[in-house]
Amino acid sequence: MAEILMSVTLLIGAILLLRYLTRGRISMKFRYVLWSIVALRLLLPLSFGSSTFSVLNLVPVWPERSVGEAEAGATSKTDIRNAIEGWNSLVNNATDKAEYGAAESAGRETGQVDVQQTGGQKTKQLLTKGHTENESTTREGMGELEIMRIRTLIMGLWIFGAVGIGGCMLVNHLRLVRYLHRRRVEVPADELPGIWRKRVKVRRIRVFLVKGLPGPCLVGRNIYMEPQIWQDKGRLRHVLAHEYAHFIQGDVFWAFLRSILCVVYWFYPLIWVAAYAARRDSELACDERVIRILGEKERFAYGRTLLDLFVNRGTAMRGAGAVLIVGGRGNSVKERISMIAAKKKNSRTAAVLAASVMILACGCAFTGPESSDSDAAGKGKEILLTNKGDLMSGSTDGQKAAEKEDAAQERRSEETNQGQQDVTAVGSEQTEFEKLLFSMEDTALESAEMVDTGKYYEYLFEETECPMEDGQWYRLLQEGESGIEFYGLYTEEYGCRGMKIEIDGDVNTFDEPWLPTLSGGIKVKILEEAESDGLPRSFAFTECVVNTNTSEIWRLYVADRYDTGTIELYCFEEEDYRRQIEEQGIELLLTQEQEERTVSLIQNGTEEIGSVDISRYNGDDVEKVIWDEGSACFQMTGEGREAVTLITGIGLKLANSSDVRFGYLSLIEFPVDVGSFGEHKFLLRMPNVSADYVCGRRDR
Repeated sequence: MAEILMSVTLLIGAILLLRYLTRGRISMKFRYVLWSIVALRLLLPLSFGSSTFSVLNLVPVWPERSVGEAEAGATSKTDIRNAIEGWNSLVNNATDKAEYGAAESAGRETGQVDVQQTGGQKTKQLLTKGHTENESTTREGMGELEIMRIRTLIMGLWIFGAVGIGGCMLVNHLRLVRYLHRRRVEVPADELPGIWRKRVKVRRIRVFLVKGLPGPCLVGRNIYMEPQIWQDKGRLRHVLAHEYAHFIQGDVFWAFLRSILCVVYWFYPLIWVAAYAARRDSELACDERVIRILGEKERFAYGRTLLDLFVNRGTAMRGAGAVLIVGGRGNSVKERISMIAAKKKNSRTAAVLAASVMILACGCAFTGPESSDSDAAGKGKEILLTNKGDLMSGSTDGQKAAEKEDAAQERRSEETNQGQQDVTAVGSEQTEFEKLLFSMEDTALESAEMVDTGKYYEYLFEETECPMEDGQWYRLLQEGESGIEFYGLYTEEYGCRGMKIEIDGDVNTFDEPWLPTLSGGIKVKILEEAESDGLPRSFAFTECVVNTNTSEIWRLYVADRYDTGTIELYCFEEEDYRRQIEEQGIELLLTQEQEERTVSLIQNGTEEIGSVDISRYNGDDVEKVIWDEGSACFQMTGEGREAVTLITGIGLKLANSSDVRFGYLSLIEFPVDVGSFGEHKFLLRMPNVSADYVCGRRDR
């Protein structure tokens, strides 16, 4: 128990110190996650390996001493314990008081006691110093009984405290649940505003109105609020977002776990301090997530809602599994309002330093004490105690085998390191970028902003200052209606390269290019939803990879999301669809008759599948028609996987000139078959001439 409390004390102290030093500099979500390390240490009272820096090295260890040390007057606890056991054995084996008296007299006269150890072990002799030390040994034996009594008393006190505190928590929770169930009136999900209808259905969350409720709360999967809040649509949206954020964070589970740990470790005040701080951090992390859900425009309105709810709240509610929107004292609400109003930008340096400190603290808290040299030597040796107190030792075969195994392990480690160096030497640029990309913390996404595309293109074409920061993540999707968030990494060395996709808190990282575009960035289409949680199971999105004065090329991606949150990404690149266009054998036939001036799309030499009117260019001498290889994009409309279309165009090469005209020509559409979940195919179908899109403008 002492070892666990020392480890937890170190972790809690480190987190409290980081909370103070990094106020406003790191994400609240990251700060809240740190408390899970404390919970893990309390739930796993085990040490993993040994370390010189382990905090358990501070726990005193009583060394075993030889007979020679006992003769010198430094009798160890082990020697005393052996003497007690030997003396008690001698007393119990005596058949009458006469034998007991004779044995006692013999012990006093010779100054030595025979110790008979159980289990067939060898008989050892422990030398003592006459009658005085025998009396002290007997008193030590009586002390062992006192220690057992004290331990029993402590155990009884612990059980009494745990049952009392746990019982109070359980009664409060049952009273709260009973109160809510008696007075609640359910609100149909269809009556909820906007997107919240779908979100509560997907999460199977129910919303109830409870008259006279002191404040909104989340209990299990149920959101409870007063009817007055239902009448105010602004507050209703804020309350739903807050309790939904608590549900996403799993705060009902964490609140219950904190209660259990407080019950088990009720006697240690620092556990209660940690539980209180973790509860405050959960609210701060929730507020941060709410602002992200609602958008920056709702920041101050949400803060006013919190303040009004705190001022007007009634009697405080208590429940082990309840999450309250305005729980805590005034100083906690003051901190939340200050955080909401401050709108501070998180520091990447502070996050890295905090993570480094916690990694070091975990190394000290989760490892065991390092064995001393004397202990290590004693493991492989046989110790013989003689009447003269001589200590004889010799190396065993087991120790030699261990030394050979250590040498072999060192050789294997050297070979592995050499192999890793050889692999790193090949493709070093890609490897170095991947190391950079996959080592970056997901917490940096909390502060991601949209790229100022206007300034970006001024930088690109007019050589102004780059508006993007080195090593910064940027949000690539303006509206997150689909529930999918996209982020792109910008570095001075690699440019716009590296992408993260976040769905319901799960973040996947990909080495993919991206570019800021004036047309709105990434476009997303949900192809299939998972039956378990209603979240996207398969989705498609398009991303611009080339954007210059003469070219604009997009790629099509299809992503399959598994139940574990892992995403598999498949890309339809420009060389793939250009190859398929060539394989379809489509010819462009130019007709320049006086009555008709068109370009026909011919397949297999005879079948016409469409025509493009080029009568606008009657005054130009057109030499030939070419595919527009500098521009291609994807359109996603309608429902189902068949609603993905590749859009490209054709150009007219003028005679006696290098000019190619693309404007005001109808574009060519290729329906794209993207396959089903896990099938991973991209197949262009029969093309047609677009009736909606014309190069340079849209007809309708």
